[in-house]
Amino acid sequence: MGDVIATRKNDSTLRVANRQTWAVHSISSDGTVWAVDNASRSKHRRSVALPGSYVSEHVHLAYAATAYGVQGITTTSGHTLLSNALDASGVYVGMTRGRDSNVLHIVADDLDEAREQFIDALQRDRADHGLQAATSDAQVSVAGLAAQGPVKVVNDERARLVEAIAHAEREAARWQHAAGLLSAQAQTHGNEEASGRAALAKAEAHLTAVRDDAVWPLLAQATADGQAYLDTHRQQDAAWDATRSTNRLGRRAARRRLDAAQAEAHDAHGTTVDRWGSVPDTGRWAATTRDGLEAWAARVAHQRTEARPAVANARQDVARTDEALKQTRRRHRAEAEELTVGVYGRRDTASRQTVSGAHRAQARAQRWQQNADVARDDLARIESLPIERAAQFIETSQAQAMQAEHMQTSTARGARRGLPTEHRSQHTDPELGLGI
Repeated sequence: MGDVIATRKNDSTLRVANRQTWAVHSISSDGTVWAVDNASRSKHRRSVALPGSYVSEHVHLAYAATAYGVQGITTTSGHTLLSNALDASGVYVGMTRGRDSNVLHIVADDLDEAREQFIDALQRDRADHGLQAATSDAQVSVAGLAAQGPVKVVNDERARLVEAIAHAEREAARWQHAAGLLSAQAQTHGNEEASGRAALAKAEAHLTAVRDDAVWPLLAQATADGQAYLDTHRQQDAAWDATRSTNRLGRRAARRRLDAAQAEAHDAHGTTVDRWGSVPDTGRWAATTRDGLEAWAARVAHQRTEARPAVANARQDVARTDEALKQTRRRHRAEAEELTVGVYGRRDTASRQTVSGAHRAQARAQRWQQNADVARDDLARIESLPIERAAQFIETSQAQAMQAEHMQTSTARGARRGLPTEHRSQHTDPELGLGI
């Protein structure tokens, strides 16, 4: 345990970056390597679990590395081995990695040869800007290897950028994870909603089928009983008319026919009422009334249908399924609000975060990753420049950032006061770049 290793592939899920160094803490039986951040100054350093598959492909021992490979790394003490491949920038990078001490190792026969090798290295510039520029940069680099001055500016900015990259990578991973949680919840809720709707539609279809099976025979029976009642009523009316129009000799027979018609109508009325609870309207305009034969038959048949046990059971199934769907929706709202508040930390926006919540979290993850990439580009730019020019780059960029912030503040104040705002474009030295 205690070996120093380097991760050589960015992985936001594991929260590791390319060329980040770690100290091995322990190794599990399945090959998982537990390691802590080797470059952190914190007393409680961040730890990671590196699966065996990642370790075998993307982890190297990191006791030694090229000058390019240690860019952005801070350690307690740094040791740099001078070789013919090392130029002035490489010397600077190697000699500014250690917080407490930095040692340059030179293989030479004597001190004079070592001094000559050192001067030759400081005069080398892989960018090939010419001997005069290389000599000037070497002198500046030598002067910059001091505790104060440009080297402090560069070291402070480099430390800030390293921390900014780590912070942005952590935030990107956090929002990526949040987007996954929100998306998974939305998918689960969508599946449950679809299942509940399908169950309700099935229950309603079953109720309709049970009603149809029950109502048609009842409707036919009610129509027949209603028609029979109306026929006896018309026969009674005809017997009344015959009694009033017959002569004295036929009046007794007409009276007997009337009595028989009235008895038959009375019996039909009783039978219809006993079976259906009411009778259809009679008379000339009965067909157009609420209880005309067709309307009456439909009404009493449906009343009798709803009282059937099979229909009542099917209707209860629909009610239970509908209530279950409502409960599912209430649970979905509560779960979505709980997760959204946990992710965004604001209850007032929870009601608006549904499927779009995953998209917004994904957008935040992308913005944080872009911030990390910008900071990494800035760090690489600083590391590629001689110390004096790197310090100039930092100071110019910081001044531009302060000016931009001041303009934004002035614009915001003017907008609150209702004043017209002025838009100005900033011209930046292309050699110094943007982004710090």
